[in-house]
Amino acid sequence: MRPVGGAEGPTRHFLNTFSLGLYPEVVRARASLERRIGKWPSAAVSLARMPRTGRPVDVELNGYPHRLWLLFAGNGLYSPEGFAPSHRTHLDDGLLDVRLVPADRPLARRAWCARR
Repeated sequence: MRPVGGAEGPTRHFLNTFSLGLYPEVVRARASLERRIGKWPSAAVSLARMPRTGRPVDVELNGYPHRLWLLFAGNGLYSPEGFAPSHRTHLDDGLLDVRLVPADRPLARRAWCARR
């Protein structure tokens, strides 16, 4: 959370992005390869490796336990749909983009996204 404010109003906090599970792992792996092979090739290599090496995370949502491959929340609607959001056209659309991939469904990692 980052404080935002100006001389005319109170300081407020807002969420930019938040993620658990495979997405932060993919970003870290991509960053380690990016200088050598570029952003998009390193993203593809990282995504290809994650289904083998990634592990689900256990979280509690609304008081219920869940096992997830991914939980992502970001300020503004991201594109494209799916596991790896890459860009936003607007930061002021008032939307919170939330994506999750449950680990309790067979082959859920292959589907990559159950958008809520």
